[in-house]
Amino acid sequence: MSQVNKYPVDVTCTATLRPELLSRTMRSFEDMVYTDGCTLQNFIINIDRTPVVAEELSIIKQVINVLPHELFQNVIISIPKKPSFAQAVKNVWSLTTSQFVFHLEDDWEMIKRIDLAAACRMIYHDGYDYIRFPKLNADRLGCLDKIALQPSLLLGDVVRILSSYMSSRKDPEKQLRVQNSNSDILNKQIGMIKIADYSNDYYCRDIGREWRDERGLKKWNKNNAGEITWQK
Repeated sequence: MSQVNKYPVDVTCTATLRPELLSRTMRSFEDMVYTDGCTLQNFIINIDRTPVVAEELSIIKQVINVLPHELFQNVIISIPKKPSFAQAVKNVWSLTTSQFVFHLEDDWEMIKRIDLAAACRMIYHDGYDYIRFPKLNADRLGCLDKIALQPSLLLGDVVRILSSYMSSRKDPEKQLRVQNSNSDILNKQIGMIKIADYSNDYYCRDIGREWRDERGLKKWNKNNAGEITWQK
């Protein structure tokens, strides 16, 4: 890639009906992710309905209103009838077209500045396939031996291959674990990929847990991961 050209990036996002949380996440993305040197092409979001939300149509409109339309060339919205976290990940990844994909969920707040072009260079020039932005309160720094669904940058071709093999009925993160013999799609389908942390520091924090605790909610159907959502 010529130094004159900008790195093309799609952003994928999985969300439920939590406009206040998504708004917070997107503000932090705009404030903390430095995109000079990149072209933000597609923002691709899957919005899952949940069984505990009243006035669903009104809240869906609120979610759509906080999307970063002005930052991207295109905003692609999917609102399936049946909630499924695994299908949501598979769906947004399959719709990507760019060389690089920044994966995001609606409940992550960026807390430290990221140079997105620098992360793209780590993939393009240093041969990585996946760059993780470490999360606050993680068990340890130093990249794990798997792709995680926290904020991360991935090579677009890898994302699209993974989506083509990903099951919609299994926990998507478990499918991405290198040592998971039951559903390991990394070794079986594309072989080991090269992964790294962006740096030895924290860049994001999970704000979904506090949202659930404030509302007395818990993950619903957690063990049947095709349909993760929320319930009282």
